Amino acid sequence: MIRELYLRCLSILFFLFFLFFVVFSSPMYAADDDPVRVVVKQYDRDVFSTMDDLLYIRTYQCLEPAYSDNAILFYVPYADDNKLQFSSKVECKVVEVYDRGAHYSREGR
Repeated sequence: MIRELYLRCLSILFFLFFLFFVVFSSPMYAADDDPVRVVVKQYDRDVFSTMDDLLYIRTYQCLEPAYSDNAILFYVPYADDNKLQFSSKVECKVVEVYDRGAHYSREGR
């Protein structure tokens, strides 16, 4: 009797653990393809940066002048359809994104 109850509780706990693992490890929680709202300025020709200089966005032949301009960044690594969409609805192809915050820390360097 006690052994059956113990095995039943153990199987329920295992099932709950498995369910928790499946739900929270699913790819729908991956945020790679979510658009990111940024405030950008033109850093150089075909290079934009966020106002805090933590994110640099290299574009391909983008002629949109920007200083403190709202934009939406659609970026997935190794994808061909990455783009930067400005508030004026102009879209520029994004070639590369460099996240300075991921490579440098204030304490480290």
